[in-house]
Amino acid sequence: MLLVCCVVRSARAEERFTIEASLGAGAGLTGTDVSGRFGIAPIGVTLGTFVYDTLAVGVRLSGTVYVGDPTVGNSVAAIAVQPWVSGRVFLEGGIGIAILHPDLGALGKTEQGFGVALRAGYVFARSGRHAFSIVVETYPSFYSSRTVLGATLAVQWQLL
Repeated sequence: MLLVCCVVRSARAEERFTIEASLGAGAGLTGTDVSGRFGIAPIGVTLGTFVYDTLAVGVRLSGTVYVGDPTVGNSVAAIAVQPWVSGRVFLEGGIGIAILHPDLGALGKTEQGFGVALRAGYVFARSGRHAFSIVVETYPSFYSSRTVLGATLAVQWQLL
């Protein structure tokens, strides 16, 4: 078993490139506008590279659309790091630009701010370089008019 783990990690370091895609659902809180709304997390994507066997660095794009009147979108584009705690558990965190669409019906009206992406995942299946995980993600976003806190539970595929 130890030999298999080491072979997988060596292959990961040699290949370097990694990509992940996640899809899920969540909830969001912000001031009085989106308080407690259900959200759908469209595909979140990270493109990166392994700089060490157990550490990847990349760019994360993610967000949630909160259903209601108005329908609100909150997204984060962040530079992120992904340390692997074990062969099955990883953390991910990054900072970057947050984009708020206060009313998706009125496209073009957006607010920019500061965003943080924090994630933790558990790999439940693996086949070669492909890993399938359950991920919990939160992305606090800070704007001049409000603060948005979203949380998502997602299923993720990652090329290791």
